[in-house]
Amino acid sequence: MRSKQQDPRITELLDLATSEGIRLPYPPETIIRQENAGNTVDLRTGAITIGGDNVRFVPKGGGQC
Repeated sequence: MRSKQQDPRITELLDLATSEGIRLPYPPETIIRQENAGNTVDLRTGAITIGGDNVRFVPKGGGQC
């Protein structure tokens, strides 16, 4: 029997949370299910935007470096 391979996004989410010093609002698997459904999850507030994959966000400061 083959074991199911872990989605690499789980590790990416956990690494991001560690590097940013935040606690994920939901388990990584839940966040990934939302992304797969076309939604976005605000990793700081936990807000879920339905159909958020069609929403574009501009960084604070107008996106200039």
